[in-house]
Amino acid sequence: MVWQGLQRRLIWLALLVTPMVQALDISVQGPGPNLDSLQRQWRNDASSSSDWFYPYADGSIGYSFFEWKVPEYVDSRGRNEDHEYAAGINYHLEAGLGVQNFLFAGLGLNLWGKPNDDDISRDENRFHGSSAGWYVRAVLPTPLIEPWFDIGRHCWSVRLETDSDSSHMDGCSPVWRTGLAFQLDRNSASHQRFILEYSRTRFEDVSAYGFNIGLRGSF
Repeated sequence: MVWQGLQRRLIWLALLVTPMVQALDISVQGPGPNLDSLQRQWRNDASSSSDWFYPYADGSIGYSFFEWKVPEYVDSRGRNEDHEYAAGINYHLEAGLGVQNFLFAGLGLNLWGKPNDDDISRDENRFHGSSAGWYVRAVLPTPLIEPWFDIGRHCWSVRLETDSDSSHMDGCSPVWRTGLAFQLDRNSASHQRFILEYSRTRFEDVSAYGFNIGLRGSF
């Protein structure tokens, strides 16, 4: 009985092992990779990756609005409800790397100021300065019009001037933007876009809202 049970186990083991040995023998006898095939595969992967990744650049101009609370004004309930405002032109330049047409990551510069400070009255608030930061953008690639949204962080050096005070601020803060991109030429290899943009950020206690128009292109 013991010998018969051992025979049955050996037969089952042979039935399981034989197909595995045959498959291993086929794979061993097949052609293996050599240096030339590996180099060709690497070149093919590199060329295909260039189709996925490409540089881009964009530039825009617009108007930014700034809002902050006046600390001297407090109502009967102890709430600060008085606000001051300023406005100025914003210039934005950005360059980075895109993945197909749906994900972008880049570095950008911002400038805020007035086109001509001589035209500003002494009673008008002024906000000017610059910032540099990084941005990550997600795009919904639809025909003709593409919605997009990005987040980032920038570090800034700005000055706020009012009729009674002038303060300089340095720091870093998050920034987010959203907008629409309009295809200028569907057959263009550079994928040029006309962009509309709305942005939000903060400079310490100053809230900033921006509206920009510009051009974006990939190469």
